Amino acid sequence: MSKRIAVVYPAGIMSAWDVADGIPRTLKRMGYEVLDLPRGRWGQPAARVADLNECDLIIVSGAEHVLAKDRFGFWDEVSREDWLTKVKAPKAAWYHESFTREDENTDFAALRPLLDFHFFPAVQDAETYCQPHFGVPDRCHYLPFGADTEIFKPNLCPQCRNGPPASDCITCLGVGTLPSGKDIDIGFIGSLYGPRLTYLDRLRPHLKGVSLLCGNVAVQDIEGPSPEETALRLAANYRRIKVFLNLPSLSQLLVTKAVEVMACGTFLLQPALGAAAGKNMELFAHTRHLVYYRHTNLGFLAQILREFMERDLDREVIAAAGCKEVREKHSLRLRLEELLRKVGIGQ
Repeated sequence: MSKRIAVVYPAGIMSAWDVADGIPRTLKRMGYEVLDLPRGRWGQPAARVADLNECDLIIVSGAEHVLAKDRFGFWDEVSREDWLTKVKAPKAAWYHESFTREDENTDFAALRPLLDFHFFPAVQDAETYCQPHFGVPDRCHYLPFGADTEIFKPNLCPQCRNGPPASDCITCLGVGTLPSGKDIDIGFIGSLYGPRLTYLDRLRPHLKGVSLLCGNVAVQDIEGPSPEETALRLAANYRRIKVFLNLPSLSQLLVTKAVEVMACGTFLLQPALGAAAGKNMELFAHTRHLVYYRHTNLGFLAQILREFMERDLDREVIAAAGCKEVREKHSLRLRLEELLRKVGIGQ
């Protein structure tokens, strides 16, 4: 008999696929029965204590958002008291943010009693809150984001797509994937909030003719955004870009966008992280899987952009290596397998 897993997550237009709809979709592909509970979406199913108690596990993706009353809200349907006393299924949080950010900090002490397991995408948070004096050392784990490689993927070789790539394939030369047609030199897709707009204003004078295209991708129906079609369109847009310039983030970690872009076979320029957050960069090797840049050195960043826009072979070799690394070691499926093992459900 398959296990039943509830997945609760914020489902607003800015929610990344790999921490929202991608989780229940991937669990279903893995053979689990899923109670899909998006929050903040038109027509969302109600969360009920009885339904939650029929589950073997509850995954709360973005617990710092879902369980905060002043944000998305969860307590109107399942009260805080009922969550603590009547919901008996084990509860695992997979957080979205680093607990220390430029604009705000998350209070772990407020979240700790609401959850049985804690999975942190920022390694510095795992190192901090897994210490014995926080009371839950065996139930705190580092779990960086993964990419849904059924959605975020490169162009597959038409000759090898139904099996392992052939070493003598003259189409893909044994790689199994093909470089996508790229018609955008440098691009960024994502939220352009205040600090990022300020950063772009400071960067543009250094670009001196280099074209940087920034925008968003959304497919919307009458009831709101269409999550899967948006994710597929987003992946298609990632594949169009020669150099993806990931702008600095408020959270001190490798955001979902990093693994999504790499999984699509697109070259990634990723802002380097400092201090304790720097350990997050150990997931990928500089100049092998991606290129890290110091966001404070605007002139040097502009130079890097020019060079990789022109150095097609060097750029695509790094992009291919990054794509392979994500698909083999950092898929969303692998992340969920690890989470389930840690809570005692997976193999």
